[in-house]
Amino acid sequence: MNDLTKVFLIVIVLFLSIIFSGIYTNKVIADDSKVLEQHITVMQDHIKNNNWLGAENELICIKEYWSKKQSNWAILQNHIEIDNINSTLTKVTEYISTKVLSLALAESSLLMQYIQHIPKNSSFSIENIL
Repeated sequence: MNDLTKVFLIVIVLFLSIIFSGIYTNKVIADDSKVLEQHITVMQDHIKNNNWLGAENELICIKEYWSKKQSNWAILQNHIEIDNINSTLTKVTEYISTKVLSLALAESSLLMQYIQHIPKNSSFSIENIL
């Protein structure tokens, strides 16, 4: 095997490594966001039904899950988006603890939007490439 072939094989291996690591990263973020979306939906249902204890319990689950995943997301995503999620979680916590229905629903919807935006923003698509 000559030197040119070795270089070509190394380039192909590196290229495939980058592609597969990107695909894996997108899958991990998409799976994490789906779990968070499910918890947020349950929390919103509790808020709509004035079940504040259920909403608080679901919020605790969201915060615990997010605290485990946040550092991984911070490596892969823009820190402004992570900060948006953290500040919105803080607002939702206050609105649920004070039982302000309209603001709790509004902030939880905003939280859902932030969570849904990240996988869409980091996915391989024509929109993101151009």
